[in-house]
Amino acid sequence: MHIAIIGAGLAGLSCARRLQAAAFLFNVFDNGRSVGGRVSTRRVELAYGVAQFDHGPQFSTARNEAFAEAVSALPPEASLPWQTNRAKEDWRFAAPCMSASPKALADGPDVRVSTKEALVRDGAGWALIGENAIALGRHDPIFLAVPAEQAAPLLASIAPRQAQEAAHAVTAPCWAGRFAFARSGDTPPGQPELNAHPILAWLASDCAKPGRPAALECWVAHAHQAWSCAHMDMTPAAVTPLLFDAVHSATGPLPTPVVVHAHFWRFEKGEQASGIAFAWDADLRLGVCGDWRLGPRVELAWRSGHEHGGTFLS
Repeated sequence: MHIAIIGAGLAGLSCARRLQAAAFLFNVFDNGRSVGGRVSTRRVELAYGVAQFDHGPQFSTARNEAFAEAVSALPPEASLPWQTNRAKEDWRFAAPCMSASPKALADGPDVRVSTKEALVRDGAGWALIGENAIALGRHDPIFLAVPAEQAAPLLASIAPRQAQEAAHAVTAPCWAGRFAFARSGDTPPGQPELNAHPILAWLASDCAKPGRPAALECWVAHAHQAWSCAHMDMTPAAVTPLLFDAVHSATGPLPTPVVVHAHFWRFEKGEQASGIAFAWDADLRLGVCGDWRLGPRVELAWRSGHEHGGTFLS
């Protein structure tokens, strides 16, 4: 048995870690440039310092005992407490950036990034075909750990029941703004109150997290889902000034920014989940996991993959 996991976000990586602990043979494939999916950090090199933005999930929680135990086994910097008066429970972040957490999970498993895969039934197993008809090997079984909107078309012709379930899941988009300022006394407090802001659902300085680069003041803004949906056809260049104006309205006067970017997360936060950690078809030897199965939190993505990785352990 040689398992293929498609998707190297938190669900795919936690699945891989559990399989690795049980000494299964497997490969992980992802079409992104690095592991982690939406748990992502962007760095901008400037002449006077590095601007760093955790522009996906800002923190994680640990309500699940298995997740808390798994995090405690990672390097300490992969989960540090974030003391803030806005936290309603124990918020955790990773140092030196949020993407350090999935990178710690990926330390060990065989992960191949920048790949695009097609599934082809091959007898009782599966053949993975990459771009330009490159063979990526024969695998049995396949674990699919990608957003529902990407899973549905992949499954449509081979697993209609699972494809229909993925099609019913809803993942909302999000526009994320990244803004950096030279350090000065003119920047507002690290986490201003938004007070039901009409555009912004989240606004905070990444520098409010201990251990972040100190050369620049780096801010991340997330727009509400409704606003992001209404502006999803706009370009980043057109959305960037709208988000910056929204930040200005929430904080008051701001210094001139040295970095202004907007990023569109097409599949950012699940609004409707299946409620079951994973789906497994024993006849097809095909399984599906991901945060859209349980809900839009880092630990729920991890739990979905972790529980799916236990499919063959009993």
